[in-house]
Amino acid sequence: MFIAMGSVIAGLVLLAGAGEVFVRSAITVASRLNISPMAIGLTIVAFGTSLPELMVSLQAVTSGQSDIAVGNVVGSNIANVLLVLGAAAVISPFVCDLQTIRRDGAFMIGATLFLVGISFLGDVPRSFGIGMLLILGIIVFVQVRSGDEPEVEDVEHVLPGGLILNVPLMIIALGGVVWGADLLIIGAVDIATFIGVSEAVIGLTVVAVGTSLPELVVSIIAALRGHAAVAVGNVIGSNIFNILLILGAAAAIGPLSISAEIAGRDIWVMLASSAVMLYFLRSGAFLSRREGLIALGLYLCYNLYLFNTIS
Repeated sequence: MFIAMGSVIAGLVLLAGAGEVFVRSAITVASRLNISPMAIGLTIVAFGTSLPELMVSLQAVTSGQSDIAVGNVVGSNIANVLLVLGAAAVISPFVCDLQTIRRDGAFMIGATLFLVGISFLGDVPRSFGIGMLLILGIIVFVQVRSGDEPEVEDVEHVLPGGLILNVPLMIIALGGVVWGADLLIIGAVDIATFIGVSEAVIGLTVVAVGTSLPELVVSIIAALRGHAAVAVGNVIGSNIFNILLILGAAAAIGPLSISAEIAGRDIWVMLASSAVMLYFLRSGAFLSRREGLIALGLYLCYNLYLFNTIS
């Protein structure tokens, strides 16, 4: 049991630390190659902050633990909206661009509704996984073609040194993320087996929060520095990538199964939490401290309910 707990803690630390280093080194490489800020935000940053979820889910699928793979994505999206944005708003209430919220929020809700629809199938065939990856490609293309410049000050994330330093650093950080995901999966499965908690619940809680740590850290720092677009865009973009990239890739190498437990409860919680957060942001895209506290309270109640169902 203690070995399993140590494995989970080590995995969480590696995922958070290596994920952050990967994003920063990737942004630095992109800036040295004169890639536009839009391309950085929509590709490298979005992929980088979703990298822990991707590695955990792929590890879980290849190990035959689909509940952890799906629970990780669903739980991470719930945590991103209620925990990450809620904590950011409590620390520093913020205003964000309403047009961006409406467009990207619509993409997020659309991806969530797509997942709700395919959850009725129970098993996600490979053809659907490939289709999800294609849909993500279309969304990224539409966003890039829109010509909007993200309100992200990438210079804050640029590391010292040039390509010679940052390319190896990016590769090493990616290896750290893969290793952290493996440690987290091994420890989480062992703990679930020991205390009788289902893999779905572990994926929805411990694994989900662990893989959302990069989003949590980035969004809190962004809120403290007054960069609302970083916090909101980070969460919305990550949620889109989580569904279409991670579950799409998992199903493509799967097959991927969605348990009745997750399909009947947690996917609907994910949809409701996303809708609630967009409702909070409807008026001038302002997220108040009171709304942040409500979001945190809802997330606490959700987790208490999950663990209460196993007691």
